[in-house]
Amino acid sequence: MYEIRYTKGGEKDRVKLMRSPYADIAETILTQLRADPYSNSGGGLEKVDDGDIFYVRRISAKHRLVYQIDEDVQEILIWEMWNHYDRMGQKKRKR
Repeated sequence: MYEIRYTKGGEKDRVKLMRSPYADIAETILTQLRADPYSNSGGGLEKVDDGDIFYVRRISAKHRLVYQIDEDVQEILIWEMWNHYDRMGQKKRKR
């Protein structure tokens, strides 16, 4: 079972998302991630390579959950959960 952590931006997004109509979908995806972050179920998985590997799960047509996996500590780091890749270019600068 993986532990989930959030960047500062990811935490802000989590708060917004959990107040939205997409809260149930997000909870389902987070539950799936805890069990198997490499699983392809629940909205399509793709890798985004910007020097690092990011995984993306679709929440809705507009919103994506962007995360990284740290196998050494069995941890998932959530970068964002709101909008479509808003902060992708800023990821390495802000953790």
